[in-house]
Formats: sequence, C-alpha cells, structure tokens
Amino acid sequence: MVEKIEINLIPAEYIVRKRNFSIDLSIAVPVAVALVFIAAALIWLFVLKSQIVREKETIANLERKIEQNKVIKDEIDLLEKKQAAMQVKVNALKSINVNREKWVDALELYASIIPENAWLTGIEETDNGMITLNGITEADAEVGQFMNRLFNSPSVSGVTLLEMRDAGKNGLQKSFTIQHSLINLSGN
Repeated sequence: MVEKIEINLIPAEYIVRKRNFSIDLSIAVPVAVALVFIAAALIWLFVLKSQIVREKETIANLERKIEQNKVIKDEIDLLEKKQAAMQVKVNALKSINVNREKWVDALELYASIIPENAWLTGIEETDNGMITLNGITEADAEVGQFMNRLFNSPSVSGVTLLEMRDAGKNGLQKSFTIQHSLINLSGN
C-alpha cells in the first residue's frame, strides 16, 4: 500500500492550528477562591460605604434639627438660670425670721406721728434690735417734734438723733437719721 505523504505548502504564519487550552486545577481553584474573596470584599466595602453615607445623612439631619432648636435650648437654659436665682431668693425669704405684726404696728405708729412736712426714706433693723429711721424734712423743728412723739410712744424706747444735715435745695431740706428700739408692739 502506498502511503500518502501530506505536505503543507502554506507559510507558517498563515497556518491555523488547533490549540488545546487547558488549565491546571492546582492553579484554577486558588485563583477562583481568590476571585470570590475579592468580590465578597468589594461587595462588603460597597455595603459599608453606603451605610456610612446613610449615617452621615442622619447626622446632618440631626445637626440641622439641633441648630433649629438651639433657640429653644438657649431659652430653656436662661429660664433655668432665672429659676435658680429665684429659688435662691425664695430660700432667702424663707430663712428670714420676720415678725410681720411688729412691722405693721411700727409702720402704723410712724404714719400716725410723723409731722406733715417730713418723709421717711428708709427703715432698717440692726442685729442688736435697734431700728434706724432715715428721712427728709423741711424744718429742724419737725425732727424734734417727731423724736418727741416717738419718745412719748409706749412701744418705743431709746430715741437718739444720729445725724442731721442739709439734703439739697439750697438748705431748704434736711436729712436726718434717728435710732430707737421697739418694745413688743403686738403684745406677744
């Protein structure tokens, strides 16, 4: 039998050859696992970035609300400060031991005996129970008259003139300071 010899006369660069592509499993499996891990990591990164964006939007919304309500917070702070100041005053008033009847009786006494052209400008009680009266008058004699009426009152003792001086108006007005003590006006 005659054997046939085949000779290809096509130049080598134009020859189409069948190529068999084969991948070794020892390389393909690790590459595939690595690609799966990379894809999972990229997906996880995308999810985290989207969560970060949502949280930043939430923070921005809360900051806008805080800024809108800042006026209310400042007003609340101001009211709390005022309340604290008022509480201090209330506590101070509660701590004062004042005999109200004593002062009502004393003021009624002063109103009934003070001369017509004399005015009281201040009343103060010292720690030792002495009462200091400050006033203004138009005549020196009115101060003497007021002191005499105080001295003759059964509820007053120890009347003393502490000071008398010009109070302005070209010497037409005089200021005076009188000190005395009260004797149990209310009968308690």
